[in-house]
Amino acid sequence: MNKCTSNGWQQSIHVLPYIYRSTLVRKHLIKMVAVFVSLLYPLIMHAQTIEEIIQDEEQYIWGEGLGATQKEAKENALHDLSSKISLHVSSVDVGYISNEQKNSEINSYVSFERKMQTYSTVTLSDCKSKLISSVNPFKYFTYIEREKVDKMFEDRERQVQANVQIANEAFYNLNIADALRYYYTSYLLTQSLRYRADAVVKDEKGNEQMAMVWLKKRIEDILSNVKISIKGESGNGDNTYLIGFFYNGKPIQKIGYTYWDGDDVSERISYAQDGLGLVELEPSFSVSDIKVFIEYKFLRLVNKNNAELASVYDVLSDDINFQGLCGTQVM
Repeated sequence: MNKCTSNGWQQSIHVLPYIYRSTLVRKHLIKMVAVFVSLLYPLIMHAQTIEEIIQDEEQYIWGEGLGATQKEAKENALHDLSSKISLHVSSVDVGYISNEQKNSEINSYVSFERKMQTYSTVTLSDCKSKLISSVNPFKYFTYIEREKVDKMFEDRERQVQANVQIANEAFYNLNIADALRYYYTSYLLTQSLRYRADAVVKDEKGNEQMAMVWLKKRIEDILSNVKISIKGESGNGDNTYLIGFFYNGKPIQKIGYTYWDGDDVSERISYAQDGLGLVELEPSFSVSDIKVFIEYKFLRLVNKNNAELASVYDVLSDDINFQGLCGTQVM
């Protein structure tokens, strides 16, 4: 009996590796199938037909276009999509426009149609396109998820908050160049928000302010409080002078400016450091007649790799100006 038991035990020992290997194989196969299904699942779930996308108005915004070439057809489809994105946004935005027109404090109102362009141009990078007809006339169908459009607004509002924080710190250090640059960028972005009348930012003391009103006033206050004084000739000849830059009587650490040199306004932005800058005037032009313009847009510094910000600048910066406030008085 002991012998039989011993033999049976030995046989069991020989069988165990086979069972173990079989179990591992089954587990491995199950994992492979699970991975395959997980990869296939998005394709199954998202392989919707054009008809299904058109009918699913709650999830998608779509457009279509015809053209003599594929490129033209796709561009027309994107343009059609753009107009529908604008309509998607306008359903909420129109009420705010009427309120802003009645608010005398908001004088730099941007036309509704031009503001809409900042919504559509940027979001098109997230859209999907399908070629419907591959012969002339070519036809394209393009669409985007509504939640991606909504996410763009949320990201844009976060960008406003971040820019204001950078501007506040720069302003505290009398880096007027960066302060104006980031306040102005924030103001442009705020103009393009869906709920811009409700947008708030924090001032340098951490208090919440209505972004549309506060940012405009902050830019105006900074520009109106910058003063210059003529320090004298620089010693370089060529009718070149040293100019002092002050904010509320304190030397400005950094500021960008252009100036009338007697012939034209300088194209290149000059920078003053530690309260001192240079101007080079035409020989017959008197320095006492100089007019300095403080830079606040910094168009050449706009990051073209940031498609959203570049789009906002392209569409809105021509409409939002503070040039009447830029000419400073000689101290």
